[in-house]
Amino acid sequence: MFLKTTLLATAAIFSGVHAAGDLLRPTVQDHTEAIKDCTAAYPYMEDYGATGSGGTLQFCTLPKSDPAHRSVISSLRIYRGEDMAIKGIDVLYIDNTYFQLGYDGHRSKFKKVWDLPLASFGNAIRGFSVTGTNGQEGGFPSAMKFWKDDQSVSCMPGGGEDPCKPGEHGPDRKHIVALSGKFGGNGLEHLIIHYEAAVDALQTIHSYAL
Repeated sequence: MFLKTTLLATAAIFSGVHAAGDLLRPTVQDHTEAIKDCTAAYPYMEDYGATGSGGTLQFCTLPKSDPAHRSVISSLRIYRGEDMAIKGIDVLYIDNTYFQLGYDGHRSKFKKVWDLPLASFGNAIRGFSVTGTNGQEGGFPSAMKFWKDDQSVSCMPGGGEDPCKPGEHGPDRKHIVALSGKFGGNGLEHLIIHYEAAVDALQTIHSYAL
């Protein structure tokens, strides 16, 4: 009961931080700037977008100050331009680690914003997908969705098929643990979602929140 109560309180705090807006957000940390850092730390991954992208701004959501850091992503805030390209992503972890991905100024320049909650008590990810502006895989990422244990969907719609409708749940329960990829001149060109198995949601999330 103590573990459950503690975790619920922790989750409520992070949820409040995310929902309350920028004033209560934690301090932005510098992330590493090499995709290989994330692929070495988290070998289970899915690639989306232009894998051969010439984008010059690489990212990996491991702290420069502590590349051995491990946690679970609790939510994403995604900024998209009028051209449907993803211009920036804010990444909040369950332990309050916080990164801003993309070029400088994306948070003030682009007003199309989507908040996608991911990890919470007893609610792991069952599946996810990322599509381009035409609703198909390939091309620069523009839309994404995450299916959860409780049948809910966290999604950012794009062109083509509506990504926010429920999809088929896979048999494996996952936690999203890192993002890596590249930004180019028009926005996000290549995205890699790194995950780990969520055998026991309570035990896993609580251990990362300590």
